[in-house]
Amino acid sequence: MNLQEYKLLSEGYFAKTHDGVITLFSLKFIKTHKIDARYVRIFKEAERDRIDADYRFLEEFTKQDAESVHKKAEEFVKMADKFLSVKLKGRKRNSIDIRGMLW
Repeated sequence: MNLQEYKLLSEGYFAKTHDGVITLFSLKFIKTHKIDARYVRIFKEAERDRIDADYRFLEEFTKQDAESVHKKAEEFVKMADKFLSVKLKGRKRNSIDIRGMLW
């Protein structure tokens, strides 16, 4: 969730839990129409899959599942990079590659 947290911090918000990040992201970016609603669905799916992978030992993920998640993650990273580029325009930008922050 690091990338989502970074986006929230760029707006001055902080959440302590994954659920808090999802809720704040929805309130501050989705409900205000700054970002398309499909991105909160991507968050929720990714969090559900993470919990299943961590705690449900019988849960199986296929190669197609992984490819689908990867495609959505890349889509999110492109949107976030564009959003943050506009948000941080005129400021000295951190040299961190945001693709490494997604998971």
